[in-house]
Amino acid sequence: MAISMRFTAFDFDANKYEAMLSDVNNLDNDRLTTRSGLIGARAVRNQETRMMVVSNYSSMEDLDAANDAQRSIFTDIGRYMTGQPLVASGEVVGIVDGNTPVSDIGYLRFVRVPIDDSKWDAIQSYMDDNLASAFDGVAA
Repeated sequence: MAISMRFTAFDFDANKYEAMLSDVNNLDNDRLTTRSGLIGARAVRNQETRMMVVSNYSSMEDLDAANDAQRSIFTDIGRYMTGQPLVASGEVVGIVDGNTPVSDIGYLRFVRVPIDDSKWDAIQSYMDDNLASAFDGVAA
């Protein structure tokens, strides 16, 4: 089974950042350690008012089974959010540097780009023409 990841991005009230951070750091450890298949989780403040949480699971089945626990945790910190969270998940299908264990990754950058659906074909064509060769030799 392939490792699976869940990404949750949410906006928060910057004035309540310290209180939110305290609540996140004080999460009951049992709520995290009892989740079957949880490899690890990281929270990254990637903008003044945006947080990205990444969690890794041994399989998509384990990720799906953790949905209730995930909802419970985000319900607790929901009072700090200023909008609906954006949640995406899926199986890891490739690694750019297969020599680096996930636990050794110290920097992640997430870029969220809204795309006009009517321009999807042009974007895909640009990517194929200009970027495809950069990924030659990368195992999928």
